[in-house]
Amino acid sequence: PWDALSPEAKTLQARRMEIYAGAIDNMDDNIARVIDYLKGIAEYDNTVILFVSDNGAAGFFGWSEGAAGAAQVARADNSLENLGRDGSRMFYGPGWGSAGSTPFSLFKRHPAEGGIRVPAIIKVPGAEHAGEISHTTLMVSDVAPTFLELAGLDQPLGTYQGREVLRQTGKSFT
Repeated sequence: PWDALSPEAKTLQARRMEIYAGAIDNMDDNIARVIDYLKGIAEYDNTVILFVSDNGAAGFFGWSEGAAGAAQVARADNSLENLGRDGSRMFYGPGWGSAGSTPFSLFKRHPAEGGIRVPAIIKVPGAEHAGEISHTTLMVSDVAPTFLELAGLDQPLGTYQGREVLRQTGKSFT
């Protein structure tokens, strides 16, 4: 609980959330740039846009992949003054990961709802249910069949570079 943290820990946790909020703000600004560009070239109304997170909130910190990642963490300057700047390597930790996954349990790297359930936003020109919220469960394997259907295409089968192209397991969510 926040009230159980020392003043130093509160300062560190607040800085971690500032960095995360800044990253989200930067992402929002750049998504807006893409949308403005599409509108500027009169293609916004002809464009399907899908936004989806890779998985639940990242509640770990100091995590690395193998020796190279461990070396990066060891070399990082994660002092309070440097967090979020070049040379730092920071994740916002299990407390913020749990908060970010609310109301679900746990966070990224856990097979619980907080680790695997993520929001998705899709804009489809002329969509019948535009502006509605759906609680339908979808999977990444459903994206390609959906885009193929929207494009009016069948999944290409046969061979590619000498290998058999397997039938997709996903289903279109149109």
